[in-house]
Amino acid sequence: MNRKIQFSLLIVLLSLAGLYFLYTTFVKGRVGNYQSVIYNYGTEIDNAAKKYNVDASYLKSLCALESSGKRSPGYRFEPKVYEKLSQLKRAEIAKYEFLVTADLRNASDKALRNLATSWGPFQLMGYKCLELGIKVNDLKGDNSVDHSVRWISQSYGHLIRSKRYKDAFHFHNTGRVVPLIGRYLTHDKSYIPRGIRYMEYFSKN
Repeated sequence: MNRKIQFSLLIVLLSLAGLYFLYTTFVKGRVGNYQSVIYNYGTEIDNAAKKYNVDASYLKSLCALESSGKRSPGYRFEPKVYEKLSQLKRAEIAKYEFLVTADLRNASDKALRNLATSWGPFQLMGYKCLELGIKVNDLKGDNSVDHSVRWISQSYGHLIRSKRYKDAFHFHNTGRVVPLIGRYLTHDKSYIPRGIRYMEYFSKN
């Protein structure tokens, strides 16, 4: 086999590998996320959306972004949040979001770590349970969707109801709306564009 034929075969193989990568990354993976959200959480999200007056397609998109719709979504420990909570408990800072030192006075180190970890299909930070009047385990239990959507509705539901979806995605991820000047503050710069694209799918399915 001469070099020209070998080179042509190599080009074909590389092209096929590239196409397969694109398919698994952008088509198969995306559809998988869609179907997992619908299969694992579709009915729960629809019920919570109606109960708390929050757009269901936004919630399903958020679920796809945060946990890929997995029934066992796992968790993510946030060291920077843990440090802030530790400082608050030691009264080195006066406040962290809605929390004050008294809220953490009896919290053990394990409890602080759980509060500094995100849980459930929407990956809600553990310390949000104190705002909701529930326990961390409730954020990953059978009613995790209802609890999470209640927090979403109370915290930034007005953005969703005003159809400010980019601001809503940005708020969920960073705790603030999109800056008037500059880039998105999300760690993953594709987070909001993907969320908007997901919404187009869920609004039709």
